[in-house]
Amino acid sequence: MDGDPTIDELLAEIELESGNNDEPMGDEPPLAESYRKLNSSYQSVLSERNEAIKTVQILRNQINEVNLLNAKLLYTNKLFKQFHMNNDQKMRVVENFDLTTSVREVKLTYANMCAIMAESFNLGGSVVKKRNTTATTITEGLASRAVASTKPTQKIVTDVNTMAERFKTLAGIKK
Repeated sequence: MDGDPTIDELLAEIELESGNNDEPMGDEPPLAESYRKLNSSYQSVLSERNEAIKTVQILRNQINEVNLLNAKLLYTNKLFKQFHMNNDQKMRVVENFDLTTSVREVKLTYANMCAIMAESFNLGGSVVKKRNTTATTITEGLASRAVASTKPTQKIVTDVNTMAERFKTLAGIKK
């Protein structure tokens, strides 16, 4: 033997030694038999553990996928509720969210889409109109109503210079 003996060689030696011994060892099984039982139970536990790890990985991947789909749905619905869009614009929003591969990318896409929609709304473009939950009517004469007077109603303070002179005197700047 060049190196360490293998397990099979050790088992063979143990069987030879136990085979020469004709005396019963009592209720205990021979050492080789207990080793085989222990080894087989170890192998079964090891295979169960590996199977459990694979199952956990599969379930974790499924949970992450469901989480991603829920995030896409949430932020898509937020955009649809926040801005009034036509079908082409809605399709572009959905396509942008389909390209994302993580929840972080979904959040970034939502922020970018909100900025784009808000910008086009503020520029007066016909692309986006903000939805109002309350119905309001606009009358044309509202902005050009006559105003009684533009004269200020409060008295303007003219004693500022005298107060500044008093502070200068108190500070010792002016005598």
